[in-house]
Amino acid sequence: MERISVAINQKKTGCRIRKFIFQSPYTIKDVQEAMGFHHPQSIYRWFAGETMPSLDSLLVLCVLLHVKVEDLLVMEDTGEAESENKKEFRGEDE
Repeated sequence: MERISVAINQKKTGCRIRKFIFQSPYTIKDVQEAMGFHHPQSIYRWFAGETMPSLDSLLVLCVLLHVKVEDLLVMEDTGEAESENKKEFRGEDE
């Protein structure tokens, strides 16, 4: 089996999270409270691509926004040979 090499584009993922939140009926304050955060800075750091949500926070976002994890994450090819597994992972058809 070929090595599968993919990565999460942190900056684009932050932009996508921001887009989903702003298209939802929720405010930053609502998301902050749903996450149990005392301050919204973590959310703004996600938006800027400075940090990524933890897996727990990512799952809370998915439940809150009614999306799948794959809808929030932006994957990028790391330059390895294209394999069927990577195409399938990204949802591409031949």
